[in-house]
Parts: sequence; C-alpha cells; structure tokens
Amino acid sequence: MIASNHNDSPSPLLDRAIGRARLRLVPFLLLMYILAFLDRANIGFAKQAFQVSAHISDAAFACSS
Repeated sequence: MIASNHNDSPSPLLDRAIGRARLRLVPFLLLMYILAFLDRANIGFAKQAFQVSAHISDAAFACSS
C-alpha cells in the first residue's frame, strides 16, 4: 500500500468558496432559465400575429416548416 501525504477531504476554504458560488450562481441561473423560457413561449404566441401585421413569410421569420 502506498502512503499519501494529502488529505482525502477538501479544505474548509474550498468548501466555503463552493458554497458561496452556489448561493450566488444557482438563483441567477434559475432566473435566466425562466426568462429564456418565457421569451421563447412569447415569441411562439406572437408569431402568427406578427407575420400577418408585418407581411413576412416563415422564411423571413427564420422558422422551418
């Protein structure tokens, strides 16, 4: 068996840094995910009315049929 000089558990400083990153990033990323979903849904609902009022085709709207 080979002896190792390092600890198997991460340092408390690393644990604290990861915890802070999670507390700051996870809520922000969740908010961005929700906003992206709402934006995608709203574009889907508005597509037909926008095409009629602007007189553009599916190709101009960049939508594949």
